[in-house]
Amino acid sequence: MSKIVDYLKRYNPKTYPVSKININFLDDEYQDSSIRKDDILRNNYGEKGANRSDDIININEVDNINYNRQTSLIKYFLDGTRRAYYVCDIATGDGSIVPIISGQISSAVLQRDNIDGKVSLYKHYKKGLLLIPKGGGGINDGDADDIKKHIDTNYEKYNLEVAFVKIKKFENPKDNSIAKLNAEMQNLEIDLLGVLTNCNALSQDSMIIVDGALQFQNIKKENLNHLRHAIGISKHFNIHLTNVIGKNTEIGSHLINLKKVGDRTIAYRLKLDNGNQYAFWYLRIYPLQYLNYPFAGIIKIEKTLINDDEKEDGLNTDEVNTISKCLLLEKTVSTYGLDKRWASHIYPVYLTETIQKNKFISDYIFRSLFV
Repeated sequence: MSKIVDYLKRYNPKTYPVSKININFLDDEYQDSSIRKDDILRNNYGEKGANRSDDIININEVDNINYNRQTSLIKYFLDGTRRAYYVCDIATGDGSIVPIISGQISSAVLQRDNIDGKVSLYKHYKKGLLLIPKGGGGINDGDADDIKKHIDTNYEKYNLEVAFVKIKKFENPKDNSIAKLNAEMQNLEIDLLGVLTNCNALSQDSMIIVDGALQFQNIKKENLNHLRHAIGISKHFNIHLTNVIGKNTEIGSHLINLKKVGDRTIAYRLKLDNGNQYAFWYLRIYPLQYLNYPFAGIIKIEKTLINDDEKEDGLNTDEVNTISKCLLLEKTVSTYGLDKRWASHIYPVYLTETIQKNKFISDYIFRSLFV
């Protein structure tokens, strides 16, 4: 079977392979990067009874909360991950250069037995994508359709298929492909949430942690209830987000006041253009004195506001405290080498991510499909 780059050259001889096919720039993006300051409903909090935006509560000092592994509300852990590869550049008929990006995407759920603490792989989806810019600014429709037919048919055993990309950012067309790769990964996560919801695996006493923000791009309004028992956790969040504490005050200037384990902010509120609302707050899970960065050991937590009472008044303080207390039980217990995120790791999420990476096709084999 010919290499994919050689096949692309049949349609356009001006196809130029790149010397370094593996790219890692995806990991630098904030997990909540889609949130804009205008999405924040300042002074309309996501927690019922909250009074001041700069209040700090320590959940270890709340007497009526006592959870351990056996009684924790959290039973499932969902994570999506991806690898991206810069395959080649193609010169189009209108004189532009478009990048061809490929990637491996994956989503998995771990299930934990809270009696003995053992975790097992509940379900795992993965596939490979070749991202082809199609139409305006990209490859003409006829050639793009032929390429998709060839790849989908001949590379089925590698679980590799073509996804079309519409170019919106002409100044940096790679961004279009990266956005598409992220969206396709999120679709796998949405599918898994649907599976768990439809089999009634999730409930108020059997919740799921989702690694990252809950603002899925392609979730349908009628499926928003799939997020009812989901808790979004971001390890790498935007500390420069404004309009939370004050109009021009960055949230990071408040988070430096979270110093003791169990310190949390009140729950704030955001509302997207599609009308979906979310409560979010920040929690310190690792003591500041052992870290060399003031925001390490802090996680951002999200919960979708589903019913009318939640949308009107926000979450009950007891619910915010309970979720926070359960999350404290999940923090990682060791540093795992050079992973700079270790202090903000939720341990079972770390395991979910590790399992997926180990199940990817090796870079060597995946690269050999192209050049």
